Amino acid sequence: MRLPVVLGLILASGQASLAQDPSATLALELNTATPTETGCNLTFVAQSTLPDDVDALVLETVLFDTSGQVSLMTMLDFSALPSGRSRVRQFALPNAPCDQIGKLLFNGVQSCDGAQVSPASCDAALTVSSRTDIEVTR
Repeated sequence: MRLPVVLGLILASGQASLAQDPSATLALELNTATPTETGCNLTFVAQSTLPDDVDALVLETVLFDTSGQVSLMTMLDFSALPSGRSRVRQFALPNAPCDQIGKLLFNGVQSCDGAQVSPASCDAALTVSSRTDIEVTR
């Protein structure tokens, strides 16, 4: 076996074991939804217990209004998330009043980059919660 093939197998097996490790999580908590003059600021607390840092995380996100209709599809860029440390990320949503957001759906992992992470492993490790009246699902 040549070195690139062996290296590829090692990386692939690391990503597969990461996706199967139930203790490895990528937890996103909607902590606050703060009204602004133009819309709403959503503040998340992100905590990664993945065995390696996430260098960049972008999630496809869908907002539903209080009647259940899709009101906005967007990408939220959580940037880098170091393993074992919490990070706070805030996103301004113009034209989306907080009291009109009923649910936030993380529709999928657009990108998840790092030495031993992939979109599939990040998706498998993703857990979501909310401390607000806005329901958060995946």
